Amino acid sequence: MILPDWLMTYQLINFIGFNAGWFACVLSAAGGVPWAGLVGVGALVLLHLWMMPHPRREIALLAIAGLIGAVIDSVQMVLGVFSFPGSGAVWLC
Repeated sequence: MILPDWLMTYQLINFIGFNAGWFACVLSAAGGVPWAGLVGVGALVLLHLWMMPHPRREIALLAIAGLIGAVIDSVQMVLGVFSFPGSGAVWLC
């Protein structure tokens, strides 16, 4: 299936943004400043919402996905899948 140029461009921006956000979180947490990654991801989320034709729908989807992710991560922490000595792992959720 061949996609229109605008859709391929958006998908490329989304792919790069996702990876940049992930690396920002990982590297800033490793550097002892986890808030810096959150600021970067927040900026990427705002850019994403700005690019969406229906940002309210996207906000609802982001909230649902975030809640599901937080629950899954919390369950995995309780089950011992993740272990963060000396930290509540707030950055994970």
